[in-house]
Order: sequence, then structure tokens, then C-alpha cells
Amino acid sequence: MDTPLFGETKPRTKILVWGTIVVLAIIVLFSIGSGVVFAFMNKVFVHVLLVLLVFLELASVGILFWWYRDQEDRLSPKFKWLIFFMIGVIVFTCVVLNIYAWTPPKECPPMPKPISCGSTFYRTDNQTCMSVEYADWCAPPYCLFFESYTSGCCGNCSMTLEECKGTAKRLVHFNLE
Repeated sequence: MDTPLFGETKPRTKILVWGTIVVLAIIVLFSIGSGVVFAFMNKVFVHVLLVLLVFLELASVGILFWWYRDQEDRLSPKFKWLIFFMIGVIVFTCVVLNIYAWTPPKECPPMPKPISCGSTFYRTDNQTCMSVEYADWCAPPYCLFFESYTSGCCGNCSMTLEECKGTAKRLVHFNLE
């Protein structure tokens, strides 16, 4: 039994409680500082949401601890296990916040160099430049639809290939360069 006879706490229990509070305060203050600093440094404000989560968890543990220590409306001793569990959740959330904050943001891969085919079209599927016989017909806002490697259709971008093929004057032939 950890409950004293007349309500006073053992010195060992006081040392454990204050030690836990100090260690938890150090972890939480470091995590909150890291989260806020890196949120503004990297302009990633998801860190602030994790900081708010830590504050909410601290508030719930504080209220539960207050009720546990209250002499008038004393909670059952089994609630100390819930307090320990919630302290573990706070420490785990702080670890996640630190990992997320201290991990450098990923760099985007470099964009490939644009391929210049002059006044012709570049096909991405076979990586060739193709010239069009009626290039003036396929100027914007029209799109070029490929039927095969040597023929296709130039038409409204909302059309399908079959609809575009129905308009014979838009049929074009390609020359591989």
C-alpha cells in the first residue's frame, strides 16, 4: 500500500513526483521551443499543431493530478496509473515533435532541362522531335492528338481522338526528325 495512514505522503513519493515533474518540464519546454522556432524558420506550421497538442495533454494531466492530490474529493489510487500513462503519451508526443522539427525539409528534385525542338513538337513517349505539315492549324488553343508515330489530329483540347479524327481538315501527318 502506497497510501499513508493519515494523508501525509512519504518522502520517497515526494521525490519521485518532483523528479518526474522536473524531467517532464525539461522535455516539454525543449520540445515546445523547438517546435515554435522551427515552425517559423522553415515556414512549416504543422509544428504549432503538435505544440498545441502537447499543451492540451499537459492540461489534462494537470487536472487529473490536481484531482488525484485533492484531499476532499480524492480519486481512487488506480488513477495514478492513468497519470503515468498520460505522462508517457506526453513524452512520446514530444519525441515525435522533436523528430519532426529537427528533420530537415526535403529538397525538391531538380526540374529537367526543357527540350528544344525549334518549331516542331516533342513526343515524350518515344522522345523524338516531330514536325507537323499544317503547323499553323495546331496553334493554341488547340491540342495535338497522336494516333500513331506518323499521324494524329489537331483539335479542341476537350475533344477525344475519335472526335478529332471526324474533322478531316484537322488531320495532320508527322515527319520524324
